[in-house]
Amino acid sequence: MTNSEVEAKNVSGVEAGSASPHRLLFHHLLPILAYSVAALVYTWPLVLHLDEQVPSAITVDRNQNLWNFWWFRYSLLTLHHNPFYNPLIYWPDHQAPGVALWLHTFQPLNMAVGLVLQQFLSLSATYNLVLLASFIAAGYGAYLLVSYVTGNRWAGLVGGLAFAAAPFRTLILGVSTNLYSMEFIPFYLLCLLHMRDAVSEFGLRSRATLKWLIGAAFFLTLNALIDWYLVICVLLLTVLLALAYVWYARRKGRSWLAAQWSALGLMAALWLVVCSPLIIPTMQAAGDASLLSSLPEVERISHSVDLVDLFVAPDNQNLEAPLTNPILANFPSYLPGCHTNLNQCLQRRGFVGYTTMLLAIVGTVGWWRRRSGYWLGATLLSVLLALGPVLHIGTHDTTVPMPFTLLEKLPFIGIMRAPDRFMMAAVATLAVLAGLGVAWLQQRSRAGRWLAAGLSLAMLVEFFAIPLTLAPVTTSPFFTQLGADPAQYAILELPLTQHYTGDHPRNLYQIFHHKAMIGGYLSRQVIDKFSFGADVYDWFGDYSLPPTITADRPSDALVTMLNDYQFRYIILYKWGFKDENSFQQADAHFNQLFTSIGASGSRVFEDAGLVAYHVPEQAPQPLALMDSGWLKAEQSNAGPYRWINKDKATIRLITPQAGSYTLSFSASSFVRPRRLALFLGATQVWQQQIPANATKSYQVAGLKLNPGTNYLQLEVLDGYDSPAKFDPKSEDTRNLSVSLADVRLTQP
Repeated sequence: MTNSEVEAKNVSGVEAGSASPHRLLFHHLLPILAYSVAALVYTWPLVLHLDEQVPSAITVDRNQNLWNFWWFRYSLLTLHHNPFYNPLIYWPDHQAPGVALWLHTFQPLNMAVGLVLQQFLSLSATYNLVLLASFIAAGYGAYLLVSYVTGNRWAGLVGGLAFAAAPFRTLILGVSTNLYSMEFIPFYLLCLLHMRDAVSEFGLRSRATLKWLIGAAFFLTLNALIDWYLVICVLLLTVLLALAYVWYARRKGRSWLAAQWSALGLMAALWLVVCSPLIIPTMQAAGDASLLSSLPEVERISHSVDLVDLFVAPDNQNLEAPLTNPILANFPSYLPGCHTNLNQCLQRRGFVGYTTMLLAIVGTVGWWRRRSGYWLGATLLSVLLALGPVLHIGTHDTTVPMPFTLLEKLPFIGIMRAPDRFMMAAVATLAVLAGLGVAWLQQRSRAGRWLAAGLSLAMLVEFFAIPLTLAPVTTSPFFTQLGADPAQYAILELPLTQHYTGDHPRNLYQIFHHKAMIGGYLSRQVIDKFSFGADVYDWFGDYSLPPTITADRPSDALVTMLNDYQFRYIILYKWGFKDENSFQQADAHFNQLFTSIGASGSRVFEDAGLVAYHVPEQAPQPLALMDSGWLKAEQSNAGPYRWINKDKATIRLITPQAGSYTLSFSASSFVRPRRLALFLGATQVWQQQIPANATKSYQVAGLKLNPGTNYLQLEVLDGYDSPAKFDPKSEDTRNLSVSLADVRLTQP
């Protein structure tokens, strides 16, 4: 492959005088200054509110990213704890070392920059400066890449703008810092091209080759320190470049191909070594059974680009949106509300701008035989992958399978759950094609140069998406008060949720209160056993105090559990309940509960958003709680009892300290005798035959338990039956095996 086939690097003197002050000024400082001004303009009025507000088009991911910045600093400087493990979320089941954040969009590079900035600036100012720096770096990196490919600085400036201010990036500016921070893609591609040329001109073992090989590995590492989606995108572009080498090797020869592939292999090997401390635990986390690493198919489709997205501007594009939104009338099912409410629309990320598309077409046609082939192929493949597993046109499922269905079957890449992320690669390669279009027009007649200037100006105007939606980062005064308390404890936030995106306000509040909480919004949903255990859900899901089989009074078991797990406060979010009546029911439930145990002053705070109850404090003591696999408690003359649902159930054993404990209980079998076995982990600790229709007491002594939570698994070895099986007139279709009553955990 000749240099002219992918770039004309010496045209217009782009590479001449590499060390001269003139080149430093015009090829580096002035472009950086230009993109700095553009960053302020295209994010207006952010510069006026750096310390007060942040971009907030969609607060779900914004809150998560703000929380990332806070947690990284708080874990290192206050807790002196590994930030990749968080013991303050999904409490109490992940206390030590905490929930692993290896698969979370943690962006360690951004967090490290934020750590430094937060020593001098507020969290809001830090967040905003990281975004502005990303815009400037993205523009500058794309400028260098496009200038190298085209040999034309003006084309480089336009290509840099096409990348930095692309509608895709503008749309996610108020959403996700991890997706917005794609500035290292062009730097990586630039190093790959330099490395290719160094191998061609000086050989594989030359100093120039080594320099650019290290540079490529360095920028690939920076991409990995932002987001794995970026790594997958740039590796896709690398593989395509390696395949392009096969085509050009027809003229360059096999030795040239071998040298180029060797350089790519050495670069990849260096990157694997450098990033192994990040790659290895991430791969291990991918197999963590407590994380839901894949999205349901319907969500994977919703995170795919609809074909209509490519041609219809999002609402934040001031000029095109009024003109293109009528197109949606032809697609009545197209994401209802999406084109009128950005908060209901996580899609519409396929639009790249009409000017960019037009210049890219000119660049493709104009340089078809020389330079545009690779960039066109990379763009088309990236867009095809962004369309997701099945082609959708205006949300109409065409059932046409797309290339993503093959890619998602590959190891590691299978964790990529949002196909629309491939637009990050498409935006970068389209910027190069747009730059090629400008360069081609400028080499034509004077009319061509005027046309290039006119289209460049049109791009400047087209990309305006201002004013940017901003919002302050605020919370309840109660959480600020908790944050001033240096003591470490937990808060129980209600209503219970499925966590994931629904918990994003709770992430934001933790920035202020610094206390452990039962849920949290991470990029990978964590399976929460605590919130949906039988007893806990009765108390905090149904807001009831049914008879309990683990204490004399339900309130005793509840307060003991709260203290054992260091829950100091219960928080009721008024906005979280489905209606006012539901909130009033929950509020009355806890008011009555604490009044009944002599703690009538527990309702300690109320404002427009929440009510807070202080939990009466008592010394921790052993407690057994019914966890999963139990039917509702029933009442007999002898007291309450609970059936195992089918043949498996779990008891949560809470202990204040390690030691030997005794579990006592009464049990009865339905209709016929059954064997009941108890397991701690994989170890069977007890087995007895439970008599039918007669209650018998048992003791399991010598249970070696760890401090905190221990799970005791119960397994009925002889199956289960339904009452309807023995009485055709019965409507009771439950599957019953063994019932338990009077469950107590004590320490001799």
